[in-house]
Amino acid sequence: MNLVDFIADNKSAIAEEWIKFAQKNILLTKQMNREDIKDHVIQILDRIIYDMRSSQSDVEQKIKSQGNKVLNMAETQAANDHGEQRLDAGFDFMQLSAEFRALRASVLRL
Repeated sequence: MNLVDFIADNKSAIAEEWIKFAQKNILLTKQMNREDIKDHVIQILDRIIYDMRSSQSDVEQKIKSQGNKVLNMAETQAANDHGEQRLDAGFDFMQLSAEFRALRASVLRL
């Protein structure tokens, strides 16, 4: 199974790992319900899946991998919404970035 199919087939399990990480490692999540912790993770995963399944040239891939691709609103909406929600809840930058690291780690662990 390739990575994109694994992510697509295991979105719920990845989201559960995300929640467990947050509850264990980020103090502010102890005041949040499960749905608020999970909030945008499925949409973020859907965006990742869409991006991984999109065809791109070698040049386009290189530009994107170096962080030089200009992204449109649809490509960033879920992550932006998530970040804004977390900032409104009092998360600092380290706590927010820990969640995104946890997303990557959850995929790798599973």
